[in-house]
Amino acid sequence: MFWRTLWAMAWKEMLSIRRNSLWIRTAILVQVLEILCVGWIDNSGRHIPLAVVDQDRTAESRELIARLEATQAFAVKYLTTSTEQARSHIRAGRVRGAIVIPPDYGRNRARNTDAQLLAIVDGSDGVTSRQAVAAAEGLAVHLGAQDREGAPRVEAHASLLFNPNGSVSLFMLPGLLGLLLSNNFTGRALAIAHMREQGSLERLLMTPLSHVGLMLGLILPYVAIVVLDAVVYIGVMHFGFDVPLRGSLAWLFVALVLYSVSIMALGSLVASDAKSIGEALTNLILTTMPSTMLSGYIFPLASLPKWLLPISYALPLTHFVEIMRGLCLRGASVIDLAPNFAYLSLCPVLLLVLAARRFSASVLST
Repeated sequence: MFWRTLWAMAWKEMLSIRRNSLWIRTAILVQVLEILCVGWIDNSGRHIPLAVVDQDRTAESRELIARLEATQAFAVKYLTTSTEQARSHIRAGRVRGAIVIPPDYGRNRARNTDAQLLAIVDGSDGVTSRQAVAAAEGLAVHLGAQDREGAPRVEAHASLLFNPNGSVSLFMLPGLLGLLLSNNFTGRALAIAHMREQGSLERLLMTPLSHVGLMLGLILPYVAIVVLDAVVYIGVMHFGFDVPLRGSLAWLFVALVLYSVSIMALGSLVASDAKSIGEALTNLILTTMPSTMLSGYIFPLASLPKWLLPISYALPLTHFVEIMRGLCLRGASVIDLAPNFAYLSLCPVLLLVLAARRFSASVLST
């Protein structure tokens, strides 16, 4: 009797899974996407954006710049004679490091004496900074090894900006805020799906608000909660773990509000045509998984294939991570981060309009 009942229950559940196999397909798809993302990510440190400060301006320094441009490790974006200008490029996030060629580099090479290079590296990006330092030291060793045995060396000295001790928490904590806040729109997506499932959403449709206004009204209380949660997080991050706040606090608050609205609008879009909590949760999993892998929080964007970069830059988390690291660690100005702020300003508007259209279409179809 026991075994007959057991097999009957198992068979009934198998039939139920067969009728509603969406979550199985979703789990398999998520695993496939994670494997592909990890497999496509190149952590060998290629094409790191670089500025070159040529204070020597000799044939030897031009040869060094040519070698930098020829290597797969660096992509020379700016050429200048000012160290401060190179630092401003790093602070703005336009490059991840700079190679400074001192005024005596060519003279020392011509005299067969030791030559020095300085690698100024953005320490706010822990992964890229380690790759850049290793690549600069490897290039210096290669330059010295080309000469005859016992010849003078070329040495590269590294200077980490914004994170001189290479602290992992200093690098990870600002970006982690965006990841944690993005998890908060799970409740937003499930709440809309729950209202639809319970039939209470139809009563809201009788209000004089447009569908865009309805979506906005539903998310505003959650936005306030998310912003409050973020303020508490930043306080703990700053006073508890000594993470600096070098940029404007006012613009940091603006970024928090814009990002909060963006993730809530994204949650509304995910749930706009979901007919059940299970369907909303499935859509949510497919939406959130790429954010962790492709936002630059863990893996630098330079390590991603170029065809994946449009997906990365379409994610609100990508821009929020850059703003947090820029304002907190590098002390970047709002002008430096203008593209990121512009995207977070337009993103919630587009998401709310799309959510309202999908919601209208789903209402008309029922």
